Amino acid sequence: MCSPFSATYWRRGSTDLSSTPLLSSKRRSSQLRSINEQDVASYDRESDSFRAFSSFGEILSLSRPHDEQEKRPSCWRKLNLLCKSNAGLALTTLSGIFFALASLFVKLSNTTIPAFEIIFVRLFLQTIFVLPPAIYAGANVIGEKKQRIFLTLFGAFNFLSISSVYGAFTLLPLGDATVFISTTPVFTGLLAYFILKESWRKTDAASSFLCLVGIILITRPTFIFGSSNSRSHMTETHRLIGYVVASLGAIIQSATFIMVRSLDKSISFYTNVFYFGWCSALLSGISMFIFQNPVIPDCGKARWYMLSVAIFGVLGSLSLNRGLQLENAAPAALMRNVDILFAFVFDVVFFEEQPHPLTVIGGLIVCIATTSVVITKMWRARERVEL
Repeated sequence: MCSPFSATYWRRGSTDLSSTPLLSSKRRSSQLRSINEQDVASYDRESDSFRAFSSFGEILSLSRPHDEQEKRPSCWRKLNLLCKSNAGLALTTLSGIFFALASLFVKLSNTTIPAFEIIFVRLFLQTIFVLPPAIYAGANVIGEKKQRIFLTLFGAFNFLSISSVYGAFTLLPLGDATVFISTTPVFTGLLAYFILKESWRKTDAASSFLCLVGIILITRPTFIFGSSNSRSHMTETHRLIGYVVASLGAIIQSATFIMVRSLDKSISFYTNVFYFGWCSALLSGISMFIFQNPVIPDCGKARWYMLSVAIFGVLGSLSLNRGLQLENAAPAALMRNVDILFAFVFDVVFFEEQPHPLTVIGGLIVCIATTSVVITKMWRARERVEL
């Protein structure tokens, strides 16, 4: 008589099984903790309890206490869910660091390269650099036919956003332009709430406004703190145009975040970065020859600095677009603003600039605002795991 736990035993026909006399309950034993293929244990062969098992190991697994089975996976599951729930925030924060590094190399280059030429070089190289990883990942960089018009508009909006930002920096003092552009998280939260129906909780709104207060203290804009020297060469009309351009830059940048969130989830973030690159490179190249005189960078460090600008710009774009696919638009836009904080840190470290006391206070406020977003997100994820 073969063991009831062997494959041969259960492959026997139903007639053979039914012809075997039932065993009495006294002869039924359940010593599952010591069962092996050679055990001669007697069980009711008509019972369905063993027919549901697919393997001998599955039978042995049921001999372990239920609490012991779930204890270890539960801890890892909680940690895994917490990491996944904050992946979008981590990527958008990382994008801010990459963009700050790109700005650092622009400043290190210390050249008279026109703005449109810098945009053209960076985004032309971005288009080239993004192709190898996209092909390796099997991404369809040109997208489906029905999506290409929207993706092209997405690339054009990114060019308008970059142009507005550069224009604001040329028309306004650095602090004024930075503050207006830093209102992006507020516009993003409002647009996401009304268009995408995404939640914009009170904590997210409070963190956005708190971050804006910190940026105001860091940049100390002239329209709040005043500076007669910086305004002496600027007319009221000139300054008003600068404020309008900076505000448009913030609104258009918010619109690009909403466009990423509204795209089909099947579209790879490589596709977003590719369209951003080639559309902006094309438009900036045309603008460069119409509005500015292109120059050839010196053969020294300037070219390496420009290459570094392109590399960190690509990494920032990849991180930002992937982060926006994983995270709601409002908190993602807020975490993207950390580039302003890192820009001032780089000024202190690399250019030995002495920070103003208000700059230090503003930096701490920005850190508190961004950290509160992460802590709130982790708390919500923990509550979902415990449920």
